[in-house]
Amino acid sequence: MFNELIISDDTEGSLVELAHLNADGGTVGRNPEAAISIDSEAVSFEHAAISFMGGRWFFKDLGSTNRSWINGEEVLPDRWRIIRPGDFVQVGDRILYLKEAGSPIDSPSNTRSLLVLREGEFLGEVSISAEGTVLRVGGLQADLELSRNRSSRPVLVFDSREGELVVKSEAGLLVGLKNGSEVLLPVSLRDRDEVTIEDYQILVNDPSEDVASRIQVGSSERLRDDGGWQERSMDRARFGRSLVGKSRGEDVDSPFDGRVDLGERYWGTRSGGEGRPLAQDSMAFLPPPPPPPPTFMETAQGRSLLISVVILLVGLISVGILLVSR
Repeated sequence: MFNELIISDDTEGSLVELAHLNADGGTVGRNPEAAISIDSEAVSFEHAAISFMGGRWFFKDLGSTNRSWINGEEVLPDRWRIIRPGDFVQVGDRILYLKEAGSPIDSPSNTRSLLVLREGEFLGEVSISAEGTVLRVGGLQADLELSRNRSSRPVLVFDSREGELVVKSEAGLLVGLKNGSEVLLPVSLRDRDEVTIEDYQILVNDPSEDVASRIQVGSSERLRDDGGWQERSMDRARFGRSLVGKSRGEDVDSPFDGRVDLGERYWGTRSGGEGRPLAQDSMAFLPPPPPPPPTFMETAQGRSLLISVVILLVGLISVGILLVSR
């Protein structure tokens, strides 16, 4: 692992270097003073942040208008996610390629581990053994204590069995939070999966799986290796854009060629875009306003009432004419 990243824009089919990011990290956005400044209306003023903690690189979407993706996987806002050199990070309509640089540091980059953060701050790293309990959350023998737990048994247990990492509960908890969604426990975990409980964020770091070697584009998945790209069938696209892959090599600047527009319309953010409603931003990409609700007389009930009133008036007029004629 190195303590510097080279950030390049890979959107237009060739790498355009944007910034060298050191261990101090920085923000990504349309702000000219951002560490990684991007001139695009689809990128928020302060779109995301990149940080170097515990010898690892992390990425966080700051509640942007047009969202972010890591290797095609959409990320939830305001939560740190693991990134590695070789990853593709999409912010709005821009695709960034990460490459390591700088000086090597003492970090077990190829070691399977759990990375623990609390309230967004890096707390520590726990190695994942081949067999046995890795981490206990809550309970009398807790590695991580919970403020609202009174059980003597651990609320969450991370276990490694025959190389598979599983999170379960010994305190009767049936549902946990994995990658921001409720799941039934126990559940298996893979590289870069996230488990949250109270103010803890527990991330799986397993470079041997390395999702970064997998870019899913269109209806296929292209696996990067030394020989270029291999392709296999996939059920659906996972990248924020619909893109066509191409081999990266000496004669090819970008793995993305023959690209098409965003899969769905993005919202322009000319005047801001820090996750605010679009009404406060550019109106250029607004969808048409909804039609106004029908008036009462345009409804079936209103028309029935109108017909009844007309019949009543005709009846009254007929009675009046008969009385006058006598």
